[in-house]
Amino acid sequence: EPKTPRTPSTPRAYPARPDPYAQLAPDRAYLGHSSVQPKAASRGCLPFFAWAGVIVLALAFLSLCAVTGAYLAIAATLPPASQLQATHLAQSTKIYDRNGGLLYEIFDPNSGRRTVITPDKIPTVLKDATIATEDPSFYSNLGVDPRGIARAIYYDWRYQRIVTGGSTITQQLVKNLLLTPEPTFQRKIREGILALEITRRYSK
Repeated sequence: EPKTPRTPSTPRAYPARPDPYAQLAPDRAYLGHSSVQPKAASRGCLPFFAWAGVIVLALAFLSLCAVTGAYLAIAATLPPASQLQATHLAQSTKIYDRNGGLLYEIFDPNSGRRTVITPDKIPTVLKDATIATEDPSFYSNLGVDPRGIARAIYYDWRYQRIVTGGSTITQQLVKNLLLTPEPTFQRKIREGILALEITRRYSK
């Protein structure tokens, strides 16, 4: 029996697949292969920054402990702030006649003419002028004025001589009544610590 010739089958159509390399640059993509490989996650940065943060915190803690220890060690050698109440200032000696008129006033050349009066007898304009000249931040500082110290260091370095001071009124009080006036760095540190303590204890 003769065989019936087969009809050629129609090839099956498949949907086109999207090319995953179509978005790549022409010089990095070619048919069937991509030279772009996924980057591995960087695992070394996190431990580095973590250790750096730990080191910074440790150094800050050690510095704080050192400053606190030095402050307490120096403060233990200072006279108490309450000694201000027991301090007696040298005053001028006044000689009056029988009618109460002043005849003579005798005073120490080193201390100058001094008569102690209560604060309410000092004119307000004199108080304001003294504060504006000597310590503009008197009512706001803690006994030490960092900006004043920085300004004094700048001008003294600029002119290569002492042209201004950075002491507050409280520091000057400490120097004149509780400490000696020698111009040394150690005395300035002691003066600053005492000024802080006096400001903490007494109101302005």
